[in-house]
Amino acid sequence: MTSWVYEVQVVGRLSQSVLAELDAEVGEVFTTTEPATTLIRASTPDQSALVGLLDLLHALGLNVFALRRVMDIDERSDAEILPFSPGPRPGQST
Repeated sequence: MTSWVYEVQVVGRLSQSVLAELDAEVGEVFTTTEPATTLIRASTPDQSALVGLLDLLHALGLNVFALRRVMDIDERSDAEILPFSPGPRPGQST
C-alpha cells in the first residue's frame, strides 16, 4: 500500500494539547514552528485519511494556510504542490 507524506501549514503556534490530540488521532506527526505558522508533517495511507487529517485540523480550530504532498513513501519521489481551497466553516456564509 502506498503512503503519502504531506506538509500542512497552519496559522499560529500549536499548544501541547493540540499536539497531543494530533499524535493520538493521526499517529506520529512532526512539527516545525515558524514565526507566524506551524508546519505539520504526517503520512497518510490514502486520500480519505488526508481528508480526515484536514477535518481534525478544522475541528481543532486551526486555519490551514498551505498543503503540500512531499513524497510517496514507497517510491520516494518528490511531488507537486497541491492547491487548497478551504470551504466555509459550519454556520459561515460564503
